[in-house]
This record gives sequence, structure tokens and C-alpha cells, in this order.
Amino acid sequence: MKWRMFDRMDFKTVLCGEEDIGRIVSAFHLQSCTKGNKSYYESSEYGKFDGIHLKIEGRTLKVVCSVQKIFSKYARGNRLDNSGSFTVSEGRAALNLLFDSIGIDVSHVTVTYFEIGLNMKMSRDPSEYIKRVMSTDDAREMYSDADYKKDRQKTTEKDKDKRKVLKIYDKSFEYRQKKKVVGDNILRLETVYRRQKVPLRYFFDEAYIPRLTNQFFRDWYNVSFPQTIVCESGTKSSQIERAQRIMTVGRDKYMEENRNNLREGRITQKQYRVNREYAQMWDEHKKRFKIVPSIEETEYKNQFKKLFFRMIK
Repeated sequence: MKWRMFDRMDFKTVLCGEEDIGRIVSAFHLQSCTKGNKSYYESSEYGKFDGIHLKIEGRTLKVVCSVQKIFSKYARGNRLDNSGSFTVSEGRAALNLLFDSIGIDVSHVTVTYFEIGLNMKMSRDPSEYIKRVMSTDDAREMYSDADYKKDRQKTTEKDKDKRKVLKIYDKSFEYRQKKKVVGDNILRLETVYRRQKVPLRYFFDEAYIPRLTNQFFRDWYNVSFPQTIVCESGTKSSQIERAQRIMTVGRDKYMEENRNNLREGRITQKQYRVNREYAQMWDEHKKRFKIVPSIEETEYKNQFKKLFFRMIK
């Protein structure tokens, strides 16, 4: 399997003692830092050229790197580069070389953070797709990110308690903001796994990565877009509104919303009863309606499926 979808990974391990700490500080030019009453060692600007960021707090070593760049440097002997592809076994070999260079046994290393992503070249500006994406397959809402311009990035909830965050953003816009060369209309899909405790040896198990990529496919292929509904002539507008809401959020969620609206006084008892009866008869009513996907949804799903299966071959 090709490993083109993985980029940043964070690792953690516990060092044996002062000798290990001194050796790594010297070999990687770590600088001594103090914050409040805490002292630690951390990569200097030199680390950017080496492609690795190291931090030692107490006896804990944290490593942050781009796996693709590490593969390019350590396995191919090239400059730091995160383009191209590599197999799972090549990725494993590259990280073994990385930790050999640090002098760490990989059997003691834990993966604490990683990203899986996919870039898609679209026919329209990425904002046209971003603004239409509503929620994930498991009904998690996608929110506009207030740190970015409107319709340039959406994420699921990303408070500190969330261990998995989905993010869709305009990669072309991001690169241009950083004065980097980039093609037009690049839409980036990314799943971020945080606060993980996966042993590195287990992460490279032949069964583990396919599980991750299969989950990535389910998450991103099944995101919801606004529903365009075609109905029989003569259908009342109130029925169309009810149908559209049920087809968007599902019957159970629709009924929950109606109970909340009744409790909070936004609808009358009669309106609630009509809506409830309509939902109860939905299996019969839905025969009168048909969902027509938008141009953006159709292109998104076709492009995603094509690129995903090309990436994992």
C-alpha cells in the first residue's frame, strides 16, 4: 500500500537518563529554554533545516516531523520534500532510520498525533465546496473556522477534548497567504488525530493503516451537502419544507427538533401534531420526492473517489 496520505506525525518516548539527554542536545543543537519555573531543551531554527523538531522536558522526548520529508531525507538522501509517495514498509524504514539517528529504540516510541490528508484539484474555487459542506457521516456539524476568511476553512468541533478533528480548507489560498507557489483550486481534506497513545510498532501493522484509510474514506465521502428536492406538481410548500428538513437531518432528528420547538413555544400544539403525523408517515410521503445532488457535490464525490483509490494503490 502507498503511504501518500500521511504527513505530520508526533512521537513521544522516555529517555534513560542524563547521558541520553546530553547526547541528543549536542547532536541536534537543542537550546536550553526556561518558561516560568520549568526548564527544557528544544530545537533551534537549525531544526527547520533538519526537518525535525525535538523537545525534551524532564526525561520525556517529543519528536515532531513530516513523515514524507523524513522519508525523502533519510531513505532517499534527497532534500526535505513532502511530494511523491512511499509504501508502508518504506515509511517504517525511514522512521527507523530517524530514531536510529537519535539513538532511540523504536519499540519504546509512542505516536501521539498524526494527520491524514488528500489534496483535490477542483474545477471551481474551493470556497464553493467548503460553504456547502454541512456535516459528517456521523452527524457532526462542520463549522466555519473563525481564524480564517469566510468559506476558506471548516472543521468539526476542535476543543481540547476532541481527539479526532475533520478539516476541509482552501489549500491554494493558504499557500498564497504564505507566499508559496501553488496551483489553482486545490481543496484539502484532512483528518487530525490528537492525544493518541499508539505504539509505533503497532502503528505500522499491516492491518492498522488500512483501517485508518478506510475510515478516512467513510468520513469524507459521506459528508453531507444541502439537498435539492424535486417533487410532484401540486405539492404544498409546507410539505416541501417538512420533506426537505427530514431528508437533511433524518426523521428522528426532525422529531427531536419539533419537540424542542413545542417546548420552547416556537410552534403550536396543532403544528406539532401535523409535523409529527407527517414524519410518522414519511415512508409513504417520501415516494413523492427525489433528491438531486448539486453540481458541487457530484464533482466532489467523483473526484474524491478517483483520487482516494489512486492514492492507496
